Amino acid sequence: MRKRALLAGPSFSVGLALTKFAESLIKEEKKNERKRKRHRTAADGPVVRDGDERDVLGGGDSGGEGSTNRVQARKKPVALDEGDSDDRLTETTPWFEPGSSLDLEEDSVSGAAEICPEWSLPTDTLVAIKMMCAQFPKITQNSVRPFVLRSQLYSSVSDRTTADRELEELKQQQVVRIFKLHSGKDDFAIMLIEDYIKQIEGAKQRIESKRPEEDLAVFDWFQSRVINAHTGASIRHSHLVMLLSQAGDVLDKQITLLINSGLLVRQSSDETTYWFGIPSIGLLLKSLTQGRKELTSFLARRRYKEMIQAVLEKKRLRTSQFDMRFHIRDLLGSGHIYSISTPVGPLIRLSHD
Repeated sequence: MRKRALLAGPSFSVGLALTKFAESLIKEEKKNERKRKRHRTAADGPVVRDGDERDVLGGGDSGGEGSTNRVQARKKPVALDEGDSDDRLTETTPWFEPGSSLDLEEDSVSGAAEICPEWSLPTDTLVAIKMMCAQFPKITQNSVRPFVLRSQLYSSVSDRTTADRELEELKQQQVVRIFKLHSGKDDFAIMLIEDYIKQIEGAKQRIESKRPEEDLAVFDWFQSRVINAHTGASIRHSHLVMLLSQAGDVLDKQITLLINSGLLVRQSSDETTYWFGIPSIGLLLKSLTQGRKELTSFLARRRYKEMIQAVLEKKRLRTSQFDMRFHIRDLLGSGHIYSISTPVGPLIRLSHD
């Protein structure tokens, strides 16, 4: 399995190493082929290296004993020169040292990640996040990049403990950012870091024609000094100022600019602390809340409070910009609905609580 993992890797450096290894195999095969030709010539020729020259070259009638000895001598194994070895017993010597990090034997490496860390397989949590981001509804007249609700992640990854642990690792590795939403006390959004960087750049572009250049510098400081150094969902005012001051003299009006752009949200319970925010997400939070109510009301009006998921996903919501699949995943993860396997596909049923 490790050999296949190595050969499937995209790394250029190790790919070059494998190319050199293949070239060494070709050279070794050519060398062995020359040895085989030399051995065949020695076996068929008049000279044998075992000292039986007289049997082969000795006089006598062509059909007599000398002829018989000649035939027998040809059947004798050819002795090789000192240092030579039979090509059938010769193993190809790799161009690298055995036991090095490029040795492809299973006992010489502990996995592809030792040679090229980016070869490590993505976790189930990261796969689920990227899949749902790719399926994020296309909403017109909205600049918000795709995001995933934590409840949606719970509906896709069966073990919540594993999902929380892997999500924390992804956050610390600066792969994703986590945001507290005001649509519910347990609502959190997950966004890939590259998408959040685009959100920051978009927020800057929307006001760059209205503000002087010295004020706009705070967006670059926010990205390079704050986002790269602080992975939490909130930050205290003193810590924010300290990080921004590493790039230049920060003014109160610049922090106010970040708040007005939606990148920071002041906490109602503690005015000295900010939540990190997603610009322009307000209308989507309204759709999220109304869509939840519409879907649960729709199921509550049905006789058995259930519907086949494939049929339910074709329904359109009047009060939400999100599609039905987005809300089904959300409510499955939060426990407001649950799924039952049936011969015709999953059945969505409203929870009793």
